[in-house]
Amino acid sequence: MAPCDNKRLPARCVVSVAPVGTPVFTEFHNSVAGVTFSNPDGRSRQDIIQHSVHAGMPLTLVLENDNLQNQHAVALFTPAGHQIGYLNRRTAADVRDHINEGRYLQITVSATTGGATDRPTRGVNILVKVLAVPADLPMRKADSRKSVAAVKREGRYKEVKAWFLDDIEEHEKIHGDIITGVSVWSYEQLANLFRKQKRWSDEVDILKRYMSLPETRRMIVTDRLRRVLDTAIGRLKEGQS
Repeated sequence: MAPCDNKRLPARCVVSVAPVGTPVFTEFHNSVAGVTFSNPDGRSRQDIIQHSVHAGMPLTLVLENDNLQNQHAVALFTPAGHQIGYLNRRTAADVRDHINEGRYLQITVSATTGGATDRPTRGVNILVKVLAVPADLPMRKADSRKSVAAVKREGRYKEVKAWFLDDIEEHEKIHGDIITGVSVWSYEQLANLFRKQKRWSDEVDILKRYMSLPETRRMIVTDRLRRVLDTAIGRLKEGQS
């Protein structure tokens, strides 16, 4: 099957593996959809999950551009080439946006579920890592990025916030007049931090700050980023009600 590197995507293609050392842009947990169905060769996905899937297993992504039920369909396969299901519709659309933005995806099995008498249906939980392209990375030295990650793990969020705000201001100042525009990386990282702290208003404000930049001063805004902002606004409204 052809890789998804072509300008004109084939009916089905395999998402390429990221180069070694590519940093993580963002990550999240999800679950595999469609696990109760059988594959075209007749083999049960439940049987595949039971006997062939385990935590830590990397999964291969296949874009099904010819899928009549879902134009954004992303199928998931084991290293042996057996399909275990799909990403759900919302996640598949987000993943395709990331791919269109030039990022790589890395999906691994975090756990299998079910198989018990009271819960016989087997499922698969996954960790989705979106790997950064160079334009995503803050214009800092590698050791600075590592320091921020360490400070974040220690829960020193005020320092992390200050670092990202400083990086945002630097990006807006330096990249204002060049073709590539301002990267969204620090904005989304800061929005993630605010979300974890349930600071819904701050999350919305930092996303709006990026979206309000003139089109000539920012990188392309995809439907994924708009959905992130819409979801944040929804959380803010719920918190105010």
